[in-house]
Amino acid sequence: MEIIKQKPSIGQDSSEGKCLIDLNGNIELKNITFSYPSRPDVIIFHNFSISFPAGKTVAVVGGSGSGKSTVVSLIERYYDPHEGHVLLDGENIRNLQLTWLRDQIGLVNQEPALFATTILGNILYGNPDATMQEVEAASAAANAHSFISVLSDGYNTQVGERGVQLSGGQKQRIAIARAMLKDPKILLLDEATSALDAGSESIVQEALDRLMVGRTTVVVAHRLSTVRNVDRISVIQQGQVVESGTHEELIAKVGAYASLVHFQEMARYKDFSISLSHRSRSSRLSHSLSTRSLSLRSGSLRKLSYQYSTGADGRIEMISNADSERKNPAPDGYFFRLLKLNAPEWPYAIIGAAGSVFSGFIGPTFAIVMSNMIEVFYYRDALAMERKTKVFVFIYIGTGIYAVGAYLIQHYFFSIVGENLTTRVRRMMLAAILRNEVGWFDEEENNSSLVAARLATDAADVKSAMAERTSVILQNMTSLLTSFIVAFIIEWRVSLLILAIFPLLVLANFAQ
Repeated sequence: MEIIKQKPSIGQDSSEGKCLIDLNGNIELKNITFSYPSRPDVIIFHNFSISFPAGKTVAVVGGSGSGKSTVVSLIERYYDPHEGHVLLDGENIRNLQLTWLRDQIGLVNQEPALFATTILGNILYGNPDATMQEVEAASAAANAHSFISVLSDGYNTQVGERGVQLSGGQKQRIAIARAMLKDPKILLLDEATSALDAGSESIVQEALDRLMVGRTTVVVAHRLSTVRNVDRISVIQQGQVVESGTHEELIAKVGAYASLVHFQEMARYKDFSISLSHRSRSSRLSHSLSTRSLSLRSGSLRKLSYQYSTGADGRIEMISNADSERKNPAPDGYFFRLLKLNAPEWPYAIIGAAGSVFSGFIGPTFAIVMSNMIEVFYYRDALAMERKTKVFVFIYIGTGIYAVGAYLIQHYFFSIVGENLTTRVRRMMLAAILRNEVGWFDEEENNSSLVAARLATDAADVKSAMAERTSVILQNMTSLLTSFIVAFIIEWRVSLLILAIFPLLVLANFAQ
C-alpha cells in the first residue's frame, strides 16, 4: 500500500505550471548532474551541458551507456536532474505544465509504442480531432499509406498487442504518421531506425527526413550513416560532450567521432568479408542438432526446429511458416517425442488419464439412469412412483458429484502436464532463436514482434495438441467402449446393427 499511495515527484496534475504562449523550441540542458533512481551510485552526467537551437536538427552520438537516451528522458521530463536545469526557450521545464510540455513534443522510439486497437486509432493518438483526410495525408508523408491501403481492412486493421501483427518497419511508419499528425514543435528520435533492416531503414529514414523539416529535432543515433546531413553532431563520452560540429568538421578533426565512424565501417566490412567467404565454399556440411516438429492443422504440428549449417548460410535456422511446412512435412512419431518431453510429468499424466477414463463413464451412466427413470412414469402405484423418483434424485445428485470430481481430476492434472510442456518447448524455441546470427534477425519474417508471437502461440499450440487432445481422446474412447458394452448387455442384436453402421457414421462425421 505504501507504493500505491506514494505520490510521484513529477506531478501529473494538468492544472499546475505555466504554458508558453509563443514557443520557438530552443532547448538547453545546463550544468546537469544526474543518476537514475534505481542506480544512484552510477553518475550518468556531471556538470553536463548541451543545447538544441530552434528549427535545427542536432544528433547525439556516442558509445553504449554514454547517456544518449538519457538526454531524451530529461527533455520529456521523465526524470528531474539532481543539479542543473533543463530550459525550453529559457524557461525551466519544472515550471511548465507537464501535459502541455509533452503535447509540444513528438517522440519516435526504437521500439514504437502501439496500442491494441486499429491503425487509425493508433495514428489518432497524435491528434484525436483530426479528420480522415489529415490522417491519410500524415500516413502518406510517413510512407505508410501505401501498405495500409492494401490491407483487407485498411485503416481499420487491428494491429494486435504492441503491434504484433505488423513488421518493425510498418510499426515505425505508423509511429511517424502519428507524430506528423501531432505536428509538434520539438521532435525526439531515439534510435528510430536502429532495429530495422536495410530495406525498411531507407523507407523510414525518408519519412523521418520529411518529419524533421522546420522543427527542433534531437536525433539519438546508433548508425552514424543516418546523421551525416544533420545541422550539428554532438559526441558524448563519459557524461560529457567531447566534440561538436558537422560531419565533415568532425571527420577532419580525427577525434572521437572519426573513431566511431571508423569502427562501424570496419565492422560492416568484416561482416561483408565473412559473408563472401561463406558463399565461396564449394562443399556444404549440415546436420540437424535437434528437431521438434509439431503441427495443429491437418494432423501435423507446426515445425519448431533449428538446424545448424556450416555451409553457405553459416547460421541456425528456425522454420515456422506454412511454406516450409508444406515442403518439409512433419516426421512421423512426433507424439512419442512429445511423450519423451513430458517424461518428468508422467505421474500427473497417469492421474489425469484416470480422470479422463472416469469422465468417460459419465455419459453411459446418465443414459442408463435416464432410461430407468422414464420407466418410473409408467407405474400405476403413486407411492411406488414417488419412492422410485426420490431414489433417482439421489442417484442424479451422486452422479453429478462424481462428474465434478472426475472432470476436476482430468483437467487439473492434464493442465499441469500441458503447462510444463509449454514451458519446456518455449525454452527450446528461445534457445534456437538465440543461437542465430545477428543477420537472421534483420530478415522481415524474423523481426522481434513476430519472433515474440511465435514464442507466445506456437508453444501454447503444443499444449493444445498434446495435453488437451490426449485428455479428450481418452475420455471419448472410454465413453464409446462403455456404451457398446452396455448396449450389448441390454440388447445384443440391436447393438450389432449399430456396430455395422458405426463406420459410416464416423466417415460422415469426417466428411462434415
